[in-house]
Amino acid sequence: YLQTEFFNVYEWLVKGECSFKAFAPYTLMTVIEGFGYLVVDGKEYELNMGTSCILPNQVKEWQIKGDVRIIASDTAKNNK
Repeated sequence: YLQTEFFNVYEWLVKGECSFKAFAPYTLMTVIEGFGYLVVDGKEYELNMGTSCILPNQVKEWQIKGDVRIIASDTAKNNK
């Protein structure tokens, strides 16, 4: 989606279920369309349009379930 020397921006289109792994110290995400769930360590968090959250360094893996469109960003730690 967008990659600079300072940050990355992604568009995630999830229909069903998708697993993710962290490649940066944190990930920011905002739901811009749809409904679903963020699953971290087996706990589900509801995602609606407008929901924003920060996945901190302690979160190394997560899943997103549902039918959602998300804009996410992280630091460009590995872009240089």
